[in-house]
Amino acid sequence: MEFRFILVEPSVPENVGSVARAMKTLGFHSLALVHSEIHREEKAKWVAHGAGEILEHAKVYPSLNEAIRDLDFVVATTARKRSLNHDYHTPKELCKLLKEKEGIVHKVGLLFGREESGLTNAELALAHCVSSIPLVGTYPSLNLAQAVLVYAYELSPIQFTHSKHSDRFDQPSDEFVYHALKIRVQRILEGIGLGKENLVGKRLLERLALLSASDLRLVHSLCARLEKALIFQEERNG
Repeated sequence: MEFRFILVEPSVPENVGSVARAMKTLGFHSLALVHSEIHREEKAKWVAHGAGEILEHAKVYPSLNEAIRDLDFVVATTARKRSLNHDYHTPKELCKLLKEKEGIVHKVGLLFGREESGLTNAELALAHCVSSIPLVGTYPSLNLAQAVLVYAYELSPIQFTHSKHSDRFDQPSDEFVYHALKIRVQRILEGIGLGKENLVGKRLLERLALLSASDLRLVHSLCARLEKALIFQEERNG
């Protein structure tokens, strides 16, 4: 399982340098920035302290859609709960959830929002699930690099397990990666009147992210049967 840490419009170069340092310390290397190139500033390089290569190889994308296009599973992080999603996973719960998807999820993206305002609701809606760090205090917020460090720490066991035993796992086919399966389910839901604006359809898609790899394979088989049934119904009605 590969991880990409995606920073959406970061504005403080020192924060990005600290993110690179946290990533390298815990074995991660893929960093991406959306609509920002402050990682090239000297302040970022100075704070990175030995993790300069992560900044040098960081990819810059013009939009969030471009940054997540090739990913199988996207996790949005937020400091506060929104009404948009019902399920919020702690970093520890997220680690367990991803472990259960081994074999169907290969590329994972972790989204981190702007220092001042975080991710917008529209950006959160692009993710397959949402995660939040449980905090205690009158000011429930962490610095960007601190948040990245928490997630990197919790997810590092998956990273190390994959690197050590990568030859034991088959790469998922293009049609069976999680993202492709979600699109397939969404298409079927639209076909039976539970499209994007339907609350039941939205909830079903959200809960899809909680299923294990074996359960997702069952959904994959169910989709094949439903698609045949829908085609048959259309031909019969036509």
